Amino acid sequence: MKLIKIAMAIFLAVVSLYALKSFFGVTASTVTTLMCGGEHVRNVSALDPDFRTKVVRIMDDLRKAGFELQVSSAYRSQDHQQCLYRLSRFIEKYTSRSGFTKLKWSC
Repeated sequence: MKLIKIAMAIFLAVVSLYALKSFFGVTASTVTTLMCGGEHVRNVSALDPDFRTKVVRIMDDLRKAGFELQVSSAYRSQDHQQCLYRLSRFIEKYTSRSGFTKLKWSC
């Protein structure tokens, strides 16, 4: 019975993610940041300076070529990554939609 309650709570949270995104324009990453513990940094300024220079150069070239870019994550703690992984497996299992990540471990 406890497992069913946990599954229902996760299901409602996932449904809420999609509802918030669809009806209110709130992004899934905003909601997952609230749901998942650990650290999550979206700004490329968190990257190693040498690597950041290369990433920014590539992003600038892609923007000039007409692509729209959004950094979804520059750094995720292991706790945050594990939470996203578990949510993703649940989303894929019960909604047949792609989850947030296929990676169980962050680098």
